[in-house]
Amino acid sequence: MHDHISWEALNSFPGLDTPEEIKAAATTRVAPRSDLGDVPAYLIDSEVRKHLTGLYIPSSEEVTLIQKFVGMARAHRARNYVDPKDYFQRLYHRGYQGNDFRAPVCLTGPAGVGKSSLMQAVHRILPQSQEVNLGPQGGRLRASASWFICAQDRSTVSKMLRPFVQAEWIDSPKDTTQAVAGIIFKNAVSLIILDEMQFMTQSAQANTAVTKALYQFSHLGAPLVFVANYSLCNLLLRRPEQDRQRLLATPSVLFPSRPDSEDWKNYLTAVTEALSPTLQVDLASRGFEMFEKTAGLKRLLIHLICSAYATAWERGRRQVAASDLAEAFGSTGYSVHRKQVQAMLIEKPSKTNAQYQCPFPLVAATAEAVANDRAVARERRLAEELQKELLRPIAHQAAAHIQKISDKSRETLAAAPMPKKPVRRAGKLSAAELLQTEVQRNCLLYTSDAADDMQCV
Repeated sequence: MHDHISWEALNSFPGLDTPEEIKAAATTRVAPRSDLGDVPAYLIDSEVRKHLTGLYIPSSEEVTLIQKFVGMARAHRARNYVDPKDYFQRLYHRGYQGNDFRAPVCLTGPAGVGKSSLMQAVHRILPQSQEVNLGPQGGRLRASASWFICAQDRSTVSKMLRPFVQAEWIDSPKDTTQAVAGIIFKNAVSLIILDEMQFMTQSAQANTAVTKALYQFSHLGAPLVFVANYSLCNLLLRRPEQDRQRLLATPSVLFPSRPDSEDWKNYLTAVTEALSPTLQVDLASRGFEMFEKTAGLKRLLIHLICSAYATAWERGRRQVAASDLAEAFGSTGYSVHRKQVQAMLIEKPSKTNAQYQCPFPLVAATAEAVANDRAVARERRLAEELQKELLRPIAHQAAAHIQKISDKSRETLAAAPMPKKPVRRAGKLSAAELLQTEVQRNCLLYTSDAADDMQCV
């Protein structure tokens, strides 16, 4: 069932006027999965991943970006849908030819930071499938504020657009761009979101194919936001200057939340609550530790947690502890992500982390914040390594001490006379039995004291 609104209400997006309203509309929480203990080991990874995928807690930076993209859609409607008379004239009398080129907005950031989730939130909170009353003679208009298009394995623009225009497609149109632009104008589409563009970079002609597709989308009349990893941006930056100026004129960069920020703490708290009671770790209290294991990337955090769950379930346990997360971080399955995290947290740019460096110049405040987070991570890493080095000789001494006591105890036991067969009887013990009991007691005391010494060390 579609919402029915008046023409005057077409240009308003109620409930999306302030950052607080946008954050409330974009946030999606998930109920705790108390039944995870009943999930078999072979399904636990996919179940945890699916559950956490439904969780979206936008950071303050994400709220700002969402507000920007909602504003783009609102401005487009305010400029192009002034009154029904003008709408009909442009649609039927002159024919809608589409607009000239409109520079798209590039949303970029490191892989796994949450760019797709952000744009899905934009699409979700914008009004969809509204029936607009055009008056007594105009009938009704079916309006959709945005289209969310995933490139994925669709190699051409026509294949990407087909699911959206199939119902109104003209058989073999001579000018595909003009036909689609007319459908977009008719349905009041005010924002086109283009995601998963990296799938178009798998061929030798990737540079040309991506550029051509972006130009075609930029002539459809509606504002365009395309999502791109750093690798795709670097590909486009190798294009001629005229292409760079048109396609990368207004980039927006999404960075991970800082490890000491309320945004990071709130997300970790939401994840902990979503996996209660099987997750026996307060992730928010380990904010720096989790940042060091994931570089603040939400996709990596989910992968780390899923790996910890899989390991615990395979061993027959139905709760995840901090030790499981630590083991998951050092596992073979997390090795690729671990390498990425370590490269991203290197304090200075180098060949090792070049692919993780933002290809666009950063404002001074952002660059300083990124540098500070990397410096803190480096200091913590050095402190941990220093502590291990300091404890290593002490641990060796303690182990040697325990071994010495153990050897002495075994020698004492070997020298003591042992009864051939223990006999249970009431009354007093013999001298040999008393001696054997005392030797065993001393051995236990020695071993216990050595273990306490080791813990103190």
